[in-house]
Order: sequence, then C-alpha cells, then structure tokens
Amino acid sequence: MAQRRKRRSRSYLRLGGNPNAGPSTQNSFALLQSLRTQESAIKTQIAEAANRYGENWPAFAEQRAHLESVQDSIQQEVHRLGERAHSDYEVAFQSENAARDAFTQQKNLASQLTGNAVALRLARQEAAESRALYTSLLGRLQQTGILEGLHSGNFAVVSPALVPPSDNPTSPSLPLLVALAIGAGTILGCGAAVTREFTDAAIRTPADLEALIGAPVFAAVPDYYLAEPWYRRLLPLPNRSILDMQAGAGADFEIPTEQTPFVEALHRLRASLLLSHSDRAPQVITITDSCPQDSSPGAAHTDAHQPSLALSLAAVLAQHESSVLYIDADLRSAPAACTATDPGLSEMLADAGVLPFTQPIAGLPSLSVVHAGAHPPCPSELIASSRMQSLLATWRGEFSFIVIHSPAAIFADALVLAQLSDAVLVSAQAGETTRDEILPAFNALSRQVPDHAVLGLVLEHANSGPRYAHA
Repeated sequence: MAQRRKRRSRSYLRLGGNPNAGPSTQNSFALLQSLRTQESAIKTQIAEAANRYGENWPAFAEQRAHLESVQDSIQQEVHRLGERAHSDYEVAFQSENAARDAFTQQKNLASQLTGNAVALRLARQEAAESRALYTSLLGRLQQTGILEGLHSGNFAVVSPALVPPSDNPTSPSLPLLVALAIGAGTILGCGAAVTREFTDAAIRTPADLEALIGAPVFAAVPDYYLAEPWYRRLLPLPNRSILDMQAGAGADFEIPTEQTPFVEALHRLRASLLLSHSDRAPQVITITDSCPQDSSPGAAHTDAHQPSLALSLAAVLAQHESSVLYIDADLRSAPAACTATDPGLSEMLADAGVLPFTQPIAGLPSLSVVHAGAHPPCPSELIASSRMQSLLATWRGEFSFIVIHSPAAIFADALVLAQLSDAVLVSAQAGETTRDEILPAFNALSRQVPDHAVLGLVLEHANSGPRYAHA
C-alpha cells in the first residue's frame, strides 16, 4: 500500500503537482520547469548540430554530456519532490484517520444515547398506558360486581367463531408473497450482477488487452462453429500433439470454402504479421498461451471442433502458395509414448542421428508438419539445445514460413523459442484469461524477444457477432 501511494505521488508530480503547494514546493516546481526547458533547448541544439555538422563534430559529445547532466538533475528533483509529496500525504492521511476515528466514536456515542432516550420514552408511555388500563378495569370491576359473577358460572356465547373458507385463507397472502419474491429476486440479481462486474478480472475484448498492456492486438479470433471439423483428423483431441497422419485420413483434408468469422480473423492475423515489418515479413512465428490450457474432458473450452491457432495460421499461410512448416514444440503436452511411426521433434532433438523429417499434408501440398513426438524427461533442455538452433537454421532455408506451437509463456521453453523467433504472439482466451495471467507472461516474453522481432497479442474465443459468409 505504501509503495502504491508513493507511485501515485510521483505520478502526480510528473503531471504538474499541486498549484496550492507551499513556497519550497513551488520553488522546486519552478526549478523543475527550468530544467525541462534547458533539456528541450539542449535537445534542439543537438538535433541542429547533428543535421548541420554530423555526429562526429567534436562538440557533439560535450552537448550530449550536458544533456545527460540536465536529465540527471531532473530525475533527482522529481525524486525529491516525490519524497516530499509522499511525506505530506502520509501526515495528512494519519490526520484524516485520527479525525475519522474520533468522529466515529462520537457518532456511536450519540447513537447510543439516542437509542437509550427512545427506549426510556417508550417505557414511560407503556407504563402510563398500563396504569390507565388498570384503573379503568378496576373501576368497572367495582361498579358491576364482577367478582361475584365469576363464582356463579353463568356464561353465554355472545358471538360464535367463524371458520374461514379453505380456498381463501386470510394468511398467508399468496399475491403478497409472489410480489415479495419477485422484488427480492430482482434486487439480489442486480446486486450479484454488479458484484460480478466489479470483481471480474477476465479479459473479454481486444480493448481490454490494449488498455492493460499497451501492445497491439493483431486479431480477435472467434470460436470455430462449423458443423464439420476440418482439423478433426489432423489433430485428434485431447492428444493434440500426436500427429499420426494416416494416408486415408489426410486425403480429404481441405480448407473450408465458407468464409466464417474464424477464417476471416485468421486472414486478418496473417495480414497483420506480414505488415508488421516494413522491410520483410517475419519467417519464424511462435504462438504461445499466457497460461497453461486445461485439456481435460471437463475443461471450459475443450472444443473438439476448434483447431489450434498455430496450425490454423499455418494452413492460411499455406493457402497463398507459400511453403509453410508447422512445428508442435509443446513437448510438455506430448504423450509418454508416441504412436506415430515417423520421428517427432523430441526424437530429432534427443538424437543427432535422427535426420530432420517433415510430413506434407494431403490437400495442402505447401504445408508440412513436425509433430511433438514422445514426452521427454526435460523439455526445456531439448528446446534450448544447439540442435534446435541447427534445425531451425536448416528449415529457414527450406520454408518461407515456420509456425511454432509453443507451450505456455510461464515455461522456460517459450522464452527460449521467443529468442529464436521473428514474431511472437501471446494468446489470451476471452472470458478466461485474467489480467494477473496475461501481464506477467507478456512482460517475461518482452525481455527475451530480439530487437528485430515483433511481439503482439491475439484474443481467442472472441465474440464475433452474427455468423456470415461470402459467396
């Protein structure tokens, strides 16, 4: 809490501070404004000198040193102002808490006194009423001689009791109970909706991602809801990493012709990647999740018809006559024993004698696949080996694009693959991924991505609106 208040104070000072501050604070703001003016003037001089004389001008280094000195002075002054504002805030905060505690005590005391006064007044009123009733009864008793009548036993029924009808009871009142139930349900429902809205930390829209991280969202990919799953034989779930490409199963593999929102989102993702570099398109593209996905049968998004994002992107890239290689590098999700007859990535990395093997896909001759293979004892060590770098270097010369399906960003495998990639896409699940999951994953990858590489975001399971198609 103290660190948060301190950061707020520093942020407040950067925005201009308090115009009603004391003389020392105003002098510090004036000095800070003067230093910023000097900084701006020096930057202007440096820019003019660089344009006129070039960066080899002897006085150019001196001007840069002067600029760094002014910037250091600015940082020191801002730090001092922040500490001063933080101290003032702490004093004011303590004073406010003391005043609030005193006010609460006085308020409780006043409430207690008021309650006692009301109770006393009610007791007096009840005592007076009881006394009046007693006096009245006593007078009647004395006037009519009721005491002698009680011993005689002469009683008479003045008005017999009536039994209410069974179909119309006096209590409970059914319309009243229904109205109360509807009102209470409405209030509870609204309260629950408001509580969930304020406590929901899940990412739901691309705007939420951009506002939280400040990085571009390349595409918002909706759910794939066509009746026929076009990747069902290619990626049998839940063992997604087992790519046993039977010849009969791959013969009818084809990209659907219907332009669903899912396919359109993949085309937008492809266009964003190709335009992310002004000089050349990224060749090695790694797609990772912000957190591990649950592949159990009861998981929230266990869609047997939903293809993986990396494989979907590889298929769309292969549609445009580009040679594409899809690599399933999620060795952590690989089965303990691989049933495929061809070697997988884990076998290629573990044994240098296993030659690199890529399997083409029938129906998409431009797309080749390298499956994960068997689950290794230490996946991160294999991914970080020099053998992996050598294989990627070989495949760079053979394919136009290499799409890598990486494990979640919390694992070391994803960080190593990010260093070997030209573009890294962090996938978030709409309605499931929280802010506390996506932010650490993105920050960890941003420290590993090379300077020339692109780091972006993709939102999966986004709400795309009504279904549409193009003729």
